Amino acid sequence: MTRIKVITDPVDLVIIIHAVNTEEKKRVFQDLTTDWLTPTQIKKKYNEKGLEALYLLDKLKLVESRWQTNSENVSEKAYHTFFEAFQVNITTPIMDITDIMATISMPDKDFIKLEKKIEDYVGDTWKFYTDIAKDLNISKTMVKGISKRSTKLDVKGHKIGKIEPL
Repeated sequence: MTRIKVITDPVDLVIIIHAVNTEEKKRVFQDLTTDWLTPTQIKKKYNEKGLEALYLLDKLKLVESRWQTNSENVSEKAYHTFFEAFQVNITTPIMDITDIMATISMPDKDFIKLEKKIEDYVGDTWKFYTDIAKDLNISKTMVKGISKRSTKLDVKGHKIGKIEPL
């Protein structure tokens, strides 16, 4: 059975493109399409950058996990890509798509600055992204895109909040 990720929310383009925007992320993603790998195996092959890529793929719900026993009889989570294909079907206003593309191509320095602003604003709570956008004077689309690109923030429904790494 082929599992297809259907993209209908334009902001989800940030997920697909950002998931493979570096060589390490691309190689980790490709390896996970062919095999079940543990964080230990990924770290051994790709160092910390590989673990960051795995964490992002897990946050974006592009991988599934299962428990498996290693050669030392210790259970460890293993990961594999969940989807075998993407289908993109979106219609979006020009202003939104420009914010999405700006979020995708934003230099890390600028992204980190905006991510920190949002992180400080939400604190330890979950806040509506419309309130964040209004109070920080950033478009709603940009706030959602930054939160989806982030490994520190997540979007749940209409709210954004901080998350903990794996």
